[in-house]
Amino acid sequence: MKNKNNNNNERTALWLDSFSSITMKQKFMLLDYFIEPSALFENLERDGEFVKAVIGEVTYKKMLLARNESYIDELVYDLDKMGVGYISKYNPQFPKLLLSIKQPPLLLYYKGDVNLLNTFCIGMVGTRHCTHYGADCARKFASELAENDITIVSGLATGIDTFAHEGALTTGKTIAVFAGGIDVVYPSANSNLAKQIEESGLIITEHKPHTPARNYNFPIRSRIIAGLSRGILIVEATTDGGTMHAKEYAMSENRDVFCIPGNITSSASSGTNRLIRNQEAICALSPYDILNYYYITPKAKKEVVNNKPKEEVNGLEGEILELLQYDKMNFEDIKSKLSIDAKTLMRTLTKMEINGLIKKLAGNMFVLKN
Repeated sequence: MKNKNNNNNERTALWLDSFSSITMKQKFMLLDYFIEPSALFENLERDGEFVKAVIGEVTYKKMLLARNESYIDELVYDLDKMGVGYISKYNPQFPKLLLSIKQPPLLLYYKGDVNLLNTFCIGMVGTRHCTHYGADCARKFASELAENDITIVSGLATGIDTFAHEGALTTGKTIAVFAGGIDVVYPSANSNLAKQIEESGLIITEHKPHTPARNYNFPIRSRIIAGLSRGILIVEATTDGGTMHAKEYAMSENRDVFCIPGNITSSASSGTNRLIRNQEAICALSPYDILNYYYITPKAKKEVVNNKPKEEVNGLEGEILELLQYDKMNFEDIKSKLSIDAKTLMRTLTKMEINGLIKKLAGNMFVLKN
């Protein structure tokens, strides 16, 4: 019995996802049998023996008790209170590219601009323990690609993910894919960055609110990053790091894989260099290699700030340069001296670093770049 009512499937997908004890594998088993969640909702008693065999009698009884529209209304109300939206794979606006993968998510919870799901996306991934070289590459590639209307997709992890999001925010849009609930920022140190992405881009997850970011969810999360993207760019990665999950998903779904080559003596680049050597990835020496691959004509460059003498830089950037003229300063001190909000300052500092005006040091310190 196939129900073609998209709204019913949207609501019953939310209903099915509300049961924490049902694993992702069990959800796929149920939907393989019933085809659509609305059919499961309507025929739960008729096909009760099958459902019990998949999820167990205790969970089955919970589903029976919650099989009503008021229960779903309450789920929707709770999401609304949190400012969280949701979109299921049965919604016509669900991204077609993600829908085409072998196991698309049942639904996505989101905060921000959901329309970004249907833009031209490139995933950017890499090691959490990146070098300064990797951080610089992540920022510069993300900034340049975003400036040319490519949405950067990453996972908000420390390291490469963080620098990719920061770079993208200076010129364009980015999507952060969480490994836990939409209200669970991991790592917590990236809470401010997550807020910026929510305001200027999009945060998504397939996990319902309050779900912890468990270790086994991180590799699974990679299939969404790869699934949303036309290709993925591995900035810096070891041979056995978690980044290779994203590479495997990308290759299995016929996505393009790009790698930035690194120092041959650096373990942080051992994975990317090996992928290039084995011809498993396309070597990207600059963002233009990726733009050219997709026949995207780069936008005409505006006057580049770092080609100007420092004394000609004005506005907020000029004020920051003046503060750093004699010594390095940390983020909080700069914010206090200039009396500006953290979001504006972070975006400006990242842009200045990309343009070669300043350099970020350990401890969130900033110094003029010689």
